[in-house]
Amino acid sequence: MFASSELRRVSLVVALVVALARLVQAADGGVGATDAGAPVADRAPACTTAADCSKLGNAYSKAIGVKRDFEMAARLFEKACDLGSVDDCLNAAQIRQAGLGARRDEGVALRLFQRVCEKGDATACRFAAEIYEHGSRDAGAVPVNPTRAADLYDRACAGGDGAACDSLAGLYRRGQGVKKDRKKAAAFEKRARELGFDPRE
Repeated sequence: MFASSELRRVSLVVALVVALARLVQAADGGVGATDAGAPVADRAPACTTAADCSKLGNAYSKAIGVKRDFEMAARLFEKACDLGSVDDCLNAAQIRQAGLGARRDEGVALRLFQRVCEKGDATACRFAAEIYEHGSRDAGAVPVNPTRAADLYDRACAGGDGAACDSLAGLYRRGQGVKKDRKKAAAFEKRARELGFDPRE
């Protein structure tokens, strides 16, 4: 479900699962965390390293030794992100963007995608661009900004993301966020195919 992290399956140590019940306390902040004033049982377990927070987040997202809880997983992934785990920034962003089983917050998702984009992740740049191109589902959370979308698609395309090249071609074809230019649109479409993007998929 979660892009990069699925490529590295995390094996949860039995002792860690057993210790979960003793670890429940307020998380130390985290991007978009809203633990203040929440009942203790609703707060994310404490963790002090990105690896530990990631393991706990995966436990809650995959129901490994605990009941599946995507809100808890999101909070833990956000903490892991704050502690330096790029993969978990993406995990948290995808949960916050989808809002399935957890609080949806497209503003937080966008900030997380852009954080990872700044570290050179082309896919994160594309995800951020898509939010700017289409705007948020929740009114006012993220306004449509085709100029910003074009810039991020361009970065993602340059980083080897074929889908981003194709989306950028569409902006040039329609003249959204960039000056209408059929030649550039065709060039980006060609680049998308060279990178293996297939619009039929």
